[in-house]
Amino acid sequence: MTVATFLNGWSRAFIHICWNFLFSIVWLSSYALGFEVNTHRQLTEKAIESMESTLNAYLINNIGLEGGLNESVGGITARQWMIEGSEFEDEERRPRSHFHDPISDAGLTGLGE
Repeated sequence: MTVATFLNGWSRAFIHICWNFLFSIVWLSSYALGFEVNTHRQLTEKAIESMESTLNAYLINNIGLEGGLNESVGGITARQWMIEGSEFEDEERRPRSHFHDPISDAGLTGLGE
């Protein structure tokens, strides 16, 4: 076997491996749901469920919503506002403000505005 034959076979194998790797990444990325808006909706629903009584008390005592999570504000319950808000937070450019620091008034840096 000559060096040229070896390199030619190796190049084909390398290209084949790279192609399969890239195809796998694209194919598997469809299963990555961490950035799906629906995920944030579900997380918010579970968070509300896990601390419903505390959250109700806070909304009643500190915010003044007599019905707590079930109080209607603008035709939508407070519970639904929270769920809808978590979904809205990930639309378009809003995710860049997820890590907002109110003290320094800074969010994620280096991503543009």
